[in-house]
Amino acid sequence: MNKVLIIVDMQNIFLKNMSSKNKEILIQNQLSIIKACVKKKIPVIELEYDVVGMSKAKTISKLHNLYRPVYTLVKKDNGGFTNTDLEDTLVKMKVKEIILIGINANGCVQDTAMGGINRGYKITTVLGAIANVWRDDLKLSKSNHIWYQEKTSLFESATEFIKHL
Repeated sequence: MNKVLIIVDMQNIFLKNMSSKNKEILIQNQLSIIKACVKKKIPVIELEYDVVGMSKAKTISKLHNLYRPVYTLVKKDNGGFTNTDLEDTLVKMKVKEIILIGINANGCVQDTAMGGINRGYKITTVLGAIANVWRDDLKLSKSNHIWYQEKTSLFESATEFIKHL
């Protein structure tokens, strides 16, 4: 099955409300997943949000220095499929499964997941590698957690996901 790793909105502006501790945990979990995907030759796509005042935001350097995305898409909406060529890119790559990590689990990550589900892609997510923007907490809200459990293949940790990969 052709897989792709999509990193959603890992830009400094979206991490400013997180404590240093939680930010470091999030990034370390993501680095572990990225390293495992790169080792398995799973391509990486980077989605960046571009709205007024955010177009100059830079992707977190620790993540960006680890890999070279096969493709970087700038989006102007929450979902990665909205007004971008993400779908065309995935079709050309013959992708069947999308692994999503990134920021704003109850917004951009979830909207991108829903867009993928609606287009027939299998979606995989990992707790601790997705987080919410407006609060300093790596745990998802109860309703958010249930949504991911019901709609995606949700792994409880980066370690569990990597063993499965």
